[in-house]
Amino acid sequence: MGLKLKNLVIVSILAVALTGQSCAISGGGSGPRGVWKSEDRAQTWSKINLVDTGQSRPSPALDNIDVRSLLISPDTDNLVYASTPLGVFGSDSGGRIWYHILENLSIRETVAAQADPQILYAAGSETSGRGVVYKSNNRGKDWERKYIEADLNEAASIAVNPRDAQHVLVGLNSGAMIVTFNGGESWNLVRTFLGRIQQIRFHSTDPRRIYLLVRGLGMFASSNGGQSFDPSPRILIEDGDTTYRPRIYLSFDFAPSHPDVMYLTSDSGVFKTLNGGTTWRALRLPVDPSNALTIAVEVAQNGELLYVTVDTVVYRSLDGGATFNTEKLPTNRLIRAIVTNQANPDIVYLGLIE
Repeated sequence: MGLKLKNLVIVSILAVALTGQSCAISGGGSGPRGVWKSEDRAQTWSKINLVDTGQSRPSPALDNIDVRSLLISPDTDNLVYASTPLGVFGSDSGGRIWYHILENLSIRETVAAQADPQILYAAGSETSGRGVVYKSNNRGKDWERKYIEADLNEAASIAVNPRDAQHVLVGLNSGAMIVTFNGGESWNLVRTFLGRIQQIRFHSTDPRRIYLLVRGLGMFASSNGGQSFDPSPRILIEDGDTTYRPRIYLSFDFAPSHPDVMYLTSDSGVFKTLNGGTTWRALRLPVDPSNALTIAVEVAQNGELLYVTVDTVVYRSLDGGATFNTEKLPTNRLIRAIVTNQANPDIVYLGLIE
């Protein structure tokens, strides 16, 4: 699909990463960062960090770059995007070779429009710290800035309506949520929440329903397309001698085919709901995640195939979190992001950080 048509003069940029200056969180581990891939449901892993720099041989430059989030194109399984402190890397070969398709920006999240997967949006910040949103109409070959913050306020999360590629929500570090209905030509403030907006998701079958996660407050839900948001019940669970009361909410996920079955990660563990967030229960992991540096979750196959990552370990469940198998990576770097190929859930990608 020609990702390499984007300019390839990135040797000097990658040299910065090779000195180790791109890290955002230090876990004290060793080994390669970047992107890792499994083709057997997380049982074995290989790093896939070769970047085409325009030289005679690709460079393993992603070994030394933090990967904050990952995206698989909705209509092309081998098309993968990695969001990093150095911009966006794209691969049209399932990670075999990467191209630096958006440079000189710190990107938190990249999303594709399900209604038109040619359209991408990337949220993050300039080197100055001002939040930005960039848009591509051709799968990342060319980009145009569509939004910039007046202040040092990073764009932390982003979501696009699955039925309308021009309807986009962005969550800022300050807690402000902004919306565009015309692909970024104009923006309006929806509401300001009292905390960083960690994540935003549209319901996969009813885009009038929107979920967002606020770092210190929990989940909020809208049933009217974002005109108003109501807080979901705060998680407070007593299970025997254990009381779960999250203070920091990190991320959530659901399978597109069963969006009311959600999994949520927090500083006190992982929680599951079967009713769109009305009630929650705690999952029992093989390890106590309360002191973890990173936790991530990914759901596939009707919500029954579940991956939970805690620091450097992947836990896989085939029964919706009732039981878990443990899979250790051949590196000691922290896992920040995980994504599965929904069409072929044997394939799993990880994004690692320092």
